[in-house]
Amino acid sequence: MKKAEYVTVVQKAKDQWKAAKMDNEKPIDLAIVYSRQDCTKNCAGYPYTSLILVRNQSDQPLEIDLKLRLQNKSGAVLKEIEAVPLKLSSGEITEVWTGDSYEKHDFWARASVVTDERVTDLKYQY
Repeated sequence: MKKAEYVTVVQKAKDQWKAAKMDNEKPIDLAIVYSRQDCTKNCAGYPYTSLILVRNQSDQPLEIDLKLRLQNKSGAVLKEIEAVPLKLSSGEITEVWTGDSYEKHDFWARASVVTDERVTDLKYQY
């Protein structure tokens, strides 16, 4: 992924989220920005990288430890993983990082998680 594409995709997700009303009953909310294979052809067996964002919907700063349950389109659990602890100010939107997050030579190629199938849904605990 190129820098411009990454910035555009993440900014579009943040803008849509900012436009949505915050649900103060739920202190945080998560969204899958994308889950895709970074290849152009012969992708069989190539892993899916997914980027996940979190938003603090409360009116106060939060320190959170997230546990994620990632699911495919049929609802089967692909992976359960803990995220890196986060400190979020009120209304802040940021990326979720895990032990799967990797920094290749290209900063813009980072992902929240890596799975064998496309992530279409997630559940979380904090």
